[in-house]
Amino acid sequence: MEPNPIHLVDTKPDIAMEEHKISADEIEEHNTQIREWDPAFVRKTLRKVDFALLPVLTLIYLCSSLDKSNLGNAKTLGMIKDIGKDPHGQKYALLNSLYYVSYAPFMVPLALLGKRYRMGKNLALAAVFWGIAATCFSAVQNFPGAYACRFFVGLGEAGFSPLNKFICQDFIQEED
Repeated sequence: MEPNPIHLVDTKPDIAMEEHKISADEIEEHNTQIREWDPAFVRKTLRKVDFALLPVLTLIYLCSSLDKSNLGNAKTLGMIKDIGKDPHGQKYALLNSLYYVSYAPFMVPLALLGKRYRMGKNLALAAVFWGIAATCFSAVQNFPGAYACRFFVGLGEAGFSPLNKFICQDFIQEED
């Protein structure tokens, strides 16, 4: 049987009840207790969290990097001919910039929402939203549809990037 990882430590010594002059509330106030965690238990728990959390976050970061390069690869493979003519490259330039039009202004508000509400659920929602938008990009038939998908891909990634850093910050300590 493992020892209890929580040790209760008295912060102040017990006060002797001299002739019953001290009330029970005063005694309870002076006998406050603090939890001290066993360092081995903390390391073991953080290692389990690392093994559960880091592979998922790494996979999402990999998908994010692939997504940022997908537009250039699609152009090389003939996307412009498939969804419409673009003789001067202006439509493609707009398509490429729409990602950042939604990404940059929504990073801070989505990060604040993530800190205000449950970060894990917000991160999952952002990843699902981003994944759906990226998947819909494969079915576009024209530039307006591509514009909409690219905008929503940036919006989904705007929620993912700062929340990923906040989650890692909560579990990784300086001495680790």
